[in-house]
Amino acid sequence: MKADGAKEFKELKNENALLKKLLAEAELEKAALKEIAKDTPIDVKWSKPGNPLRAC
Repeated sequence: MKADGAKEFKELKNENALLKKLLAEAELEKAALKEIAKDTPIDVKWSKPGNPLRAC
């Protein structure tokens, strides 16, 4: 019984480590995209109602 619990605990620790890594990568990517978006000018000339890519 204890061996099963120890094995499950180890699996959960590994899964938790993987999820933490994925979250860190997602946060890093989000920060990079924010940085890129901040430096990208928005051309409002082509922004027309009905255009799915129009600036808000």
